[in-house]
Amino acid sequence: MKKIIVLIIGLFLAVPITTKAATIDWTLDREVFVHRIINGKYHLTNMPYLTVDNNIAYCIEPGLDLEKNGTMTPTFNINDTSVKKSIKRASIIGYYGYKKFGHDDKKYYMAAQKLIWLEMGAESVKYTYDREGNNLIDISKYENDILNEVNNYDKTPIFDIKDKYMVGDTVKLKSKNMKLDGYELYSPSNTISMNKDGVTIKIQDNNKNTFKLVKKNDNTKTVFYYKSGLQTVATFGVPYEVNKSYDLNYTYGSIKVKKYDSYLKIASSFNSYTSIKGAVYGIYDEDNNLLFKGETDSNGEIIFNNLKKGTYKIKEIKPSLGYNIDNKEYIVKLDSNNIKGEVISYEKVIEGNVEITKLFNNKEKNTLDNEEGILFGIYTKDDMLVKQGVTDKNGKITFTLPYGKYIIKQLSTKPNVDMVDDINVEINEEGKMLKYRLINNKIEDELPKTGKNLYDTLILVGVIFGLLIYEKKFS
Repeated sequence: MKKIIVLIIGLFLAVPITTKAATIDWTLDREVFVHRIINGKYHLTNMPYLTVDNNIAYCIEPGLDLEKNGTMTPTFNINDTSVKKSIKRASIIGYYGYKKFGHDDKKYYMAAQKLIWLEMGAESVKYTYDREGNNLIDISKYENDILNEVNNYDKTPIFDIKDKYMVGDTVKLKSKNMKLDGYELYSPSNTISMNKDGVTIKIQDNNKNTFKLVKKNDNTKTVFYYKSGLQTVATFGVPYEVNKSYDLNYTYGSIKVKKYDSYLKIASSFNSYTSIKGAVYGIYDEDNNLLFKGETDSNGEIIFNNLKKGTYKIKEIKPSLGYNIDNKEYIVKLDSNNIKGEVISYEKVIEGNVEITKLFNNKEKNTLDNEEGILFGIYTKDDMLVKQGVTDKNGKITFTLPYGKYIIKQLSTKPNVDMVDDINVEINEEGKMLKYRLINNKIEDELPKTGKNLYDTLILVGVIFGLLIYEKKFS
């Protein structure tokens, strides 16, 4: 049962328990003999069973006398009595003794009284059915039952508690060492509950992920009865409160998105024209509501923080320069076992095609013939060779190129055939085909311009010279 933690002041510490004297009574079991050694001296009596006002009581000062039907003064404070030894362990023994927790056999009384005597100073105690100390009465089972409770009295439930839990998660802490039906739960929060196996907590961000487990008790008090010169007697209630507080630290979750080039398989741009920076991703809830969006940095990363427990969807909204959009939807579940999620988005660089058709200008046949076996190269602006190949029988060659700017260069030709000028091309659209028809000519088919001018000049000079001779001859 859940309770609000409150501070209770034990008024009984300030006020006497009662001013009325209590009557001590006992009965002797004439069939059982108690053999004790106290301060080196041997003591023999029949087994006494003590009561105070019909409550089970025990002797706690072995070796001192006690009068039957005598009156004694009650107190909660052991310091009012003549007892000088610590009563802590003996009080737990008495609490789990006779008529408590199903201990209804009288041998539980014998076991509890023996253990208390030994705890409070007796050197040895044994029970027999004859005065000579033979025919030993075995009460080891009853002693072990009581000692098991005594040795575990201070033990509190143990849980595997993580350093931090995620806000919104429901955490089930299972006790590793005991059932919890012997404890009560105290908590300031209504999000914490308990059953016999463990504690269930819905993690909040209000610093109320704390609870205290208190060992159940019957609210009885230990009372000591004393009288000058006589043995002190006690009726044992709850020895002392046993409790433990637990606190669970909370945190929010995060999801890191990392953009990878699908060809390189790393977080790096494909070439100097592309970039992994600037891709826009969105994070959505299970109902596809957009919660946040962000852009990848120069490392191709985005981190979405301050996320509560839940299932999230990651989608790319806009690709970065030179890349196709990643249409895949990524699902990430966050909870206390998975506080930091990660998504790697593999993106394909934009690719286009360049088709070259190589033709030869056959002036003799007045045809454009396909030219096979001509070598072409694709270069970057920095004059680095990217690809090369030769034309087929149809004079064609096709290059598939990633996003960027390139130069097409003709690298070979046939004898006495010229070469085309370099061509600048740009790939900036997925699947785009750039087609080029390149025509070469025979070198001798065309006289160089300077040679043609010289030829025309010589002809002109010859004509003029001939006319001058003609005029001189016939003048």
